[in-house]
Amino acid sequence: MEIQIPQILFQMINFFVVTGALTFLLYKPVRKMLEERSNRVEEAQKAAELTFAEKKNIDEIKRKAVVDAHKEAAALVAEAKRDAVNLRSQMLEEAKKAAAQEIEKQRNQLTEERANMVKDLKAEFMTQVIHMTEKVLGEAVDQKSIAKKLDKDIEEVIALI
Repeated sequence: MEIQIPQILFQMINFFVVTGALTFLLYKPVRKMLEERSNRVEEAQKAAELTFAEKKNIDEIKRKAVVDAHKEAAALVAEAKRDAVNLRSQMLEEAKKAAAQEIEKQRNQLTEERANMVKDLKAEFMTQVIHMTEKVLGEAVDQKSIAKKLDKDIEEVIALI
């Protein structure tokens, strides 16, 4: 067994050619593919972090919007209550005024009816008194003088009531 230099040189050259071919054909494309994949993973992680940060911001905005909406709703409810109290007061005042006007109207109507009744009763009473006086005396009497006397007496009685 002898060492064959040309064979060793051929094997060395063959090794370097195969190593160069494998480096050029496999190692570099696989390395490039792995770097691209690594870049895509990093980009996806950055996008996920951005999305997570945006989600936090959106959640914070939502929370603030809900808080603001609650505050605004409370303000609207308070304003509605104030408006309701004011409206109630106005309606109560209007109702009191209407009731007072109706009471005054009824009072005036009753006063007028009373005056009419007193007038009618006076006339009827005078007629009856004059008629009874004529029957008792048996002769006609002066209706004007009796009417004056009765009028005066009736006014005194009404004043006592």
